Amino acid sequence: MYKAILFDFDGTTLDTETPECASWQEIYTHHGVTFPIDAFHAAVGKGYDQTVFEPAFFLSEAIGASDLYEEIRAEQRRIFHEMLHALDCRDGVRDWLAHATTAGIRLAVASSSPRVWVDTHTERLGIKAHFDVFATRDDVGPGRRKPHPDIFEKACEFLDVSPSEALVIEDSLNGALAAEAAGCDCVVCPNPMTAHMTFTDRALIVASLADWHPTGVYKHFRG
Repeated sequence: MYKAILFDFDGTTLDTETPECASWQEIYTHHGVTFPIDAFHAAVGKGYDQTVFEPAFFLSEAIGASDLYEEIRAEQRRIFHEMLHALDCRDGVRDWLAHATTAGIRLAVASSSPRVWVDTHTERLGIKAHFDVFATRDDVGPGRRKPHPDIFEKACEFLDVSPSEALVIEDSLNGALAAEAAGCDCVVCPNPMTAHMTFTDRALIVASLADWHPTGVYKHFRG
């Protein structure tokens, strides 16, 4: 059996990506600008900033009003958090966390988001105590977020396990590529924002974690 399970956070543990997209679409529509959904999709799993795609910056530039950047960000955050706080963990996540805790399998969050974001929402959901360690964008160098393997490598380092002994749970292609580059087995459970992606043959694609048990995943990969 695996010694560790590494959970991506945004889109995997909690579907933050669907309300993120919906809130930006609402803001863009208000300003009469078409939301560039392809750019949004391309940034999934990497984190949103001006080196990838930062929606508030893109919109403020599109309407020729860079001075409205902070106002746009504040309004999007208000709409987004209203949507997000109505959501629970994705189906099956709580069962997987409970099983791993009972079975003595170590748990990590491995996320391209900042640590403060992960702390806030794992606390809100009441799941923070399940995790032994947290590896986030704060723990890797500039430009080394997913699809680079660094975050998963750092999580394994924190847990003192080999990547070959760890299973990654992801939702995006960037995340799956990072897991594979780190040398971990990877389960991908797409959400509505990542279901269109084409994943590599190495990943196990599942509709819901509720349909699988960690032992079944281990048998799939290891026989």
